[in-house]
Amino acid sequence: MENMYRVKVALAGDVRHIVMKNGVSVPELAILRSIHSDSAISDITLTAKENYDSDSERERLGKIYGADKVVKLFNAYGDLPMDIKKLKINPALMAQTEPIGTFPKGKKKTEPEPETEPV
Repeated sequence: MENMYRVKVALAGDVRHIVMKNGVSVPELAILRSIHSDSAISDITLTAKENYDSDSERERLGKIYGADKVVKLFNAYGDLPMDIKKLKINPALMAQTEPIGTFPKGKKKTEPEPETEPV
């Protein structure tokens, strides 16, 4: 299962033309950054997990952005980056909200509960 994200994309790096894009994979984040600029992608939020591999994602991205862009960025063969940490994205570009799938942690009990006598 690989992570999918929702991102804001400033088209051609122009903050007056921002679109929201859902269902963005890690390799697609890399392509969007190469097309629009490193800082054009913002509010990156984890939204889902999906099953895909490098081959199927390479094919999908080739249909959307053109095989030449995919080959130029990732070469013709090999695994695509699947971990967002490998993209070295500035933490300021990540959304400052809780991503899907994280839940607040409960407080730990510091004292044991008193025993009750059976009635």
